Amino acid sequence: MGAFGIEREQPLASPADTNEVSSASADSALELEGLLAPVKQAAPARAAQAASRRNQPDRDPGFAQVASGSIREGHSPSKVILPQAVADGLDGAWQDSFVDGQPLEQGGNIVRNYDGTYAVRRGDATDRTTFEADYHDVGWTQELVGVMHTHPNVRGEANSFSEPDFTSMLAESQPINLLRSEDTTYMVARTREFDAMAAHYEADERLDELEDEIYDCFDNVYGRTEGTHAEKLEAAVLVVCQRFHLVYYRGEGRELARVSPRPRGKGAVAR
Repeated sequence: MGAFGIEREQPLASPADTNEVSSASADSALELEGLLAPVKQAAPARAAQAASRRNQPDRDPGFAQVASGSIREGHSPSKVILPQAVADGLDGAWQDSFVDGQPLEQGGNIVRNYDGTYAVRRGDATDRTTFEADYHDVGWTQELVGVMHTHPNVRGEANSFSEPDFTSMLAESQPINLLRSEDTTYMVARTREFDAMAAHYEADERLDELEDEIYDCFDNVYGRTEGTHAEKLEAAVLVVCQRFHLVYYRGEGRELARVSPRPRGKGAVAR
């Protein structure tokens, strides 16, 4: 008969052998439990994080502060949590920013309702690289606190604010500008120092000069910075905000962190 089908008899295990097997099995079980512990702990941790995101306050004092339009540059909050309605509006605008595979900038107004809650009023998209805001699109008992738009220009690369985004702020009055690109949300908040500086230039009928200064500053930093388009934009935004008394925030989801450094001393209000 061939070898197939023949079973070799196993010797009976002694009590000592049995104890060794039991001990080894226990050790293996403990080792396996140790390996699985991080996996078992990860699921509750992820669930807790998701619950935490859902339970973030919808009336964050940091957002209320920057949306009030009366912040001082040095006293701006280190982080803000966007109202859920604003976060949802940004998500929706980004999802609509590609039509048949082609980019199309979306945007709208961020308004504060009479009861203190916030809402997004979407505008009409008309161009792949610009969004024309309608500052008069505000409902009864609502107040305009911000304008938001998207930057879908380079798919797969998050791009921050551009030169026209900054120069247009001189003709605007709302406290904040929000921008969505890929998974990143950017925000620029006006300050009392910025408003005083703009008023100083306007009183001297030199507002165009201030616009040129902002544009030139942005272009100079962008041109001198090495890296990707996104990295060059980021460097330019940081310098423009610091020089012209604006506060820059960046983040994902609802939580945005202040990126702008704290100013040293009081700083000049007008030049």
